[in-house]
Amino acid sequence: MIDDTTYAWRTGVFEATRVFHAEDPGGPTFIGGNLRKPDSHGRQ
Repeated sequence: MIDDTTYAWRTGVFEATRVFHAEDPGGPTFIGGNLRKPDSHGRQ
């Protein structure tokens, strides 16, 4: 079962069916921008 899961994750296909409906856009998985530290009250 783990082998099937790993194969599907790597290839996007399981038993001749595409398991991911959207293409992977690649790149970073976070959104860049101005990151501000919270103040002493926990507000940003």
